[in-house]
Amino acid sequence: MANRRAVGMAVAVAAAVGLLAIMLAWLAPRDGSLRRVLAAGQLRVGYAVEPPYAYVGAAGQANGESPSLARAVAARLGVAPVFVLMDFAALIPALESGRIDMVAAGLFITPERAQRVSFSRPTLRVRAGWLQRAADPALPTDAAALAAMPAIRVTVIDGAVEAQWLRASGLPADRILPMPDAATAMAAVSDGQADVLALSWPSVSAMAARSNGALLARPAVPADAEVSLVGLALRRGDERLRAAVDAALAAHLGSAEHRAALAAVGLGREDLPPGTPDAGR
Repeated sequence: MANRRAVGMAVAVAAAVGLLAIMLAWLAPRDGSLRRVLAAGQLRVGYAVEPPYAYVGAAGQANGESPSLARAVAARLGVAPVFVLMDFAALIPALESGRIDMVAAGLFITPERAQRVSFSRPTLRVRAGWLQRAADPALPTDAAALAAMPAIRVTVIDGAVEAQWLRASGLPADRILPMPDAATAMAAVSDGQADVLALSWPSVSAMAARSNGALLARPAVPADAEVSLVGLALRRGDERLRAAVDAALAAHLGSAEHRAALAAVGLGREDLPPGTPDAGR
């Protein structure tokens, strides 16, 4: 029942985002954002390392779910993607300052972030997850139950949404340990600085798979909902560019090319946002 309510909420949010995109496309001022990108011949894309959303490949290139989307969008716009690696917490400030044109980093769509950035249509639906040491007793999957355990320390990525719902669940701020990136947060659990990492289910699943059995991933239940939506982020006011990105995504999401890119990082149709062709089938 909770899952159905959460998916229903996700569908409503997706529909609202889609309607807003249509309205903005009609009402957007003739800003020069799309013209700027086309004239430069490149789309500057910020990302932070958090597999499977984004990571650095063996040849030093940006890989993962979000960079693959950015490449597909850039190809449809006829420009070259230029990827800029930075800490997660630096992504939105870099977008606001004009250093980059887009954030492609598994960014959750939240009302707080929507006040600072312009989100694309949803590109993924994501559940929350825990990462803990496999040798430790299994922790409760409910965030409120975890908050009631006074000795438990939880690490998060600085700037990520998990800290917000942990606080909403009653976890004191002094038991939440922000880290600059996913690798540092994973290490904090491994070496005992923290008891658990709160992050998205795809991310913690990927970490556990790489740990040779030392770490265990489990689904978690946030305070508000079990399903979150992810999207690309653009600068507020760059509505012409955002409308062009949404048009490119409409043609790409759910396609065979997109599903192949998802499969390459361990994601599937069930991770597509509601309303996407083939989502959940």
